[in-house]
Amino acid sequence: MEKKDILLFFTASSTLARGDVSFINDGEANLYGRNSVGLFITKDARGKLSQKSNFIMNKPINLQGDNTTGLYIENSGDGIKNDRNTARFVIGAKDNATIPAYVPENSLLNAANSKEANHNKVGGDENLAEEIVGIYLNNPTVELHVKVPQLEIEKFAKKSIGIFSKDGEVKATDGNISIKGGEDNIALLC
Repeated sequence: MEKKDILLFFTASSTLARGDVSFINDGEANLYGRNSVGLFITKDARGKLSQKSNFIMNKPINLQGDNTTGLYIENSGDGIKNDRNTARFVIGAKDNATIPAYVPENSLLNAANSKEANHNKVGGDENLAEEIVGIYLNNPTVELHVKVPQLEIEKFAKKSIGIFSKDGEVKATDGNISIKGGEDNIALLC
């Protein structure tokens, strides 16, 4: 099994239901490494999201690394149905071959340890963002409520999916899902 890099992971040592949790993105978030996850909301065994818990992406998360997922949900807590839940993703907007190595602006980080993103899977096209999923639902008992004002699949995306419900039901509102190019991409799959 390949390693996954996760931007934010909703979990708890005993239970998520003891407190309210919010993820708010008001900045620039870029996932260039392959097998990355932007926001992972873990299984019920680690605690269900409380009713007031939510995720609000006021700005999109850019997904570039092969086999990356923007929002991965396994939880069935009431927070999954929060009316404030908002997801924004841009998939494959850049030619991966042109993405420069990350150079930290924070003086506490060592720029000498910066490396180019390992964004391509073995045998993949180095220029394309392949097999990316914007929103992935994986729980048969879940009814996800989410506003999707921006989910763009761009010209450098290949075999990518906007919203994939493997198990469960997705109620997407305020939707603006667009395929602007690329190869073999799918807007909605269940």
